Amino acid sequence: MAEQPNRFKELSASQQRQLRAAGFSNLPLEFSEEHPITGHAGAQLLSNFYVASGMKGLLEKHVDMEYQGIEYTKEDLLHQVIQIYATGLGCMERASEMAEDPAFRLARGAKSDSCPQNLRYFISRLAEEEQALKLESCVSDYGVSQLASNETEYEFVLDMSRLQSRGHQEGVKPGRLGDGRIRKCHSFLIGAERHSQQVLTAEYYKGGTDPKPHLKEQVTKLRQAACDLTGQAEALIRIRLDGGFFSWDNVDFLNLLPPIDKESQDLLEVIEGQSNILYAMKIDSQKGSLELAHSLDYTPSKFKERQDAGEKLSRKETSKLKFEYSEFRYGSTNRNKEDRIVVRRRAVDQPKAKQLKLPTFGEDQCYNYEFLVTNSTEAPEDVWLWYDDGGFIEQIIENGKNGCAWECLDGHGYEENRICFLLKVLAFNLDRAFQKKALADTPASQWEIPTFLRRIIRIPALLCRRGKGWVLRAWKEHPLAHILQQAQSRTIKLAMAQLE
Repeated sequence: MAEQPNRFKELSASQQRQLRAAGFSNLPLEFSEEHPITGHAGAQLLSNFYVASGMKGLLEKHVDMEYQGIEYTKEDLLHQVIQIYATGLGCMERASEMAEDPAFRLARGAKSDSCPQNLRYFISRLAEEEQALKLESCVSDYGVSQLASNETEYEFVLDMSRLQSRGHQEGVKPGRLGDGRIRKCHSFLIGAERHSQQVLTAEYYKGGTDPKPHLKEQVTKLRQAACDLTGQAEALIRIRLDGGFFSWDNVDFLNLLPPIDKESQDLLEVIEGQSNILYAMKIDSQKGSLELAHSLDYTPSKFKERQDAGEKLSRKETSKLKFEYSEFRYGSTNRNKEDRIVVRRRAVDQPKAKQLKLPTFGEDQCYNYEFLVTNSTEAPEDVWLWYDDGGFIEQIIENGKNGCAWECLDGHGYEENRICFLLKVLAFNLDRAFQKKALADTPASQWEIPTFLRRIIRIPALLCRRGKGWVLRAWKEHPLAHILQQAQSRTIKLAMAQLE
């Protein structure tokens, strides 16, 4: 059989014309470049920051499992797994793609990339030796290490989300998803600090877990984080909670928080005339509270006037909704105390067609009502502006799912998926810490995680030899060249400070 031509120019002129008429493009693929090429030049910066920021040392300290493979150590595999998630590759199965891009291997200083099967075996070993609690401690310690210790105010947010199981993972219980269907799913609850966007607590649960019973444990951990930062419990702590955490038992817990330790009893009393634990929790409409809300006098929002006066208010869209605010004291029938309820209402459009409409609980003929229970003494509108501004926790979850594959279930068992999720949270914290420190004072520090990965990590470059080492050569007219050089310089300074 005659050998087929592999070049367009080897064809006859008539054959070339026929192929061009059919839409064939003359762009031959030739493997002639001597230098390897990468599409992830930024992975090297992130991998160095993994070492310089202390995450490598923390994992070595907390993950005390004895593991020594034929070719890879425990530290090598942990570094590779974090790199997979932090650079946006998504799932562990894509580890096989890392061998096609030498930047990942050279960034870690490794001889080769481990295959997905070996990584899964390593994760199963972590699950067998119950390393999840130690990884949770690593998440907390790393998050605390990336916060500024000189702050006098910290703001924490909590939220729970669910991950749908698309396979037959063990240990997964049925739980109600957001679309109302009952399917197998996992749940996770995270607590984060608002200004740094670092996740400080991360818990992984089975099925459709109710967040209410877990509030006390999470708030205690967040308060301990603030105590570790300042050395004493004198920081003002704000906690923003959505309606999924509401119960009167949780309200009583927040009102009567015990001190972290006996020595800090005096420090927990008052800061500027207020309790140092301020909270705002959304509550469901109840019959008694709704009746009170109907009879109140309301004050129109002054958002636009305050904004025109130069006051910095982040919730610009609230001026269009024409909210009105009021407050009252309310307590359930089985409690002997009343709490401050801040109510917000807005007018709703009436249906044009006159038809019989059943009454809807939570709204009357003209208004929709929303309620917050809080111990803050601020004006009702200020409490609501603070609560709305703290809604970025949903953005953290969305960034984690879209950027660091929180939604992907890599394992075949509950404990394995739990280990993978905690490693993904660490990868998210690594990305955010890199943005806040290495990319500080640049627009890149505020980008969403998918944008950060696309513009900072996925940069094409040539890998060239320089002496006994390698150098990455990217396009000299790259619009972000100065930002990337700055990140490289700051990472080196951070690494040198770790050695001192």
